[in-house]
Amino acid sequence: MAKSRADAPLIDRSVVIFAVAASLAGCICLWMRGYAAIERAFGFTGEILVNVAPQILGGVMIAGLVQVLVPKDAISRWLGEEAGMRGLLIAEVAGALTPGGPFGSFALVYALGKGGADIGVLARQADLEPGRTLHREPLHALAPRQHRQRDG
Repeated sequence: MAKSRADAPLIDRSVVIFAVAASLAGCICLWMRGYAAIERAFGFTGEILVNVAPQILGGVMIAGLVQVLVPKDAISRWLGEEAGMRGLLIAEVAGALTPGGPFGSFALVYALGKGGADIGVLARQADLEPGRTLHREPLHALAPRQHRQRDG
C-alpha cells in the first residue's frame, strides 16, 4: 500500500538541521552578547515573521491549488525535461509574474517539482521575481554559459 501524505514525517532532516543551527547560533549569541542580544534577536524574528508570513502563506496556498488543479502529466509536458526552451520561457514569465518574490515562489517551485517539472525550469522560476525586467533576463541566463565556455 502506498504511503499517503498523512504518513509523511512532520519533521524531516532539514527541520532538524535548521533547529540545530538555530540552537547553536542562539548559544553563540548568548555567550558572546548576553541575554539582551537574545531578546533583540527574538524581536527581529517577530518583525521578519510578520513581514514574510503572508507571502509564504500565499505561496503555499497557490502551490496547493496548483497540485489539485493542474494534472502531473500537464506539468511534465509543459515544464518537464522534454519541454526545452518552451518550458524555460513559461518559467520565465511565471516567475516574473509570481507575487511575493522568493517567499511566495518557493512553495510553487516545490509543487511544480513534485509534478514533474525539469530542474532547469524550477531554477528559472525560483530565480525570477516581480519587478525584474524580462528583457534583461536572457543576458542573465546566458552569463553562466559564457563563463563555462571561457573556463572550460
